[in-house]
Amino acid sequence: MQFIGTIELVVTGTLAGKFFLIILQFCRFEEALFDFDKAISLEGSNPVIFSNRGLVNRKMERFAAAIQDYSNEINFSPNTNLQALNNRAYCFAKLG
Repeated sequence: MQFIGTIELVVTGTLAGKFFLIILQFCRFEEALFDFDKAISLEGSNPVIFSNRGLVNRKMERFAAAIQDYSNEINFSPNTNLQALNNRAYCFAKLG
């Protein structure tokens, strides 16, 4: 796990994961969302992609979208994912 400011990003050993990290370091969130959307279209049940897109949405204060991403992360995770539950709860709280 890599930490960028207040965002924690799950990066796999793939080139795509490293590319997403570079985009986020330069706060190019719209580009990151575009690439996460593309990744989801290719591998729509990968919880790591939903986790990372959820973090970008959360950073952009798009809490409803982040909640959906974290819900997908939870649904596609093979085990109970406490971090995803915590992130989703944070977004629910921010929505009020």
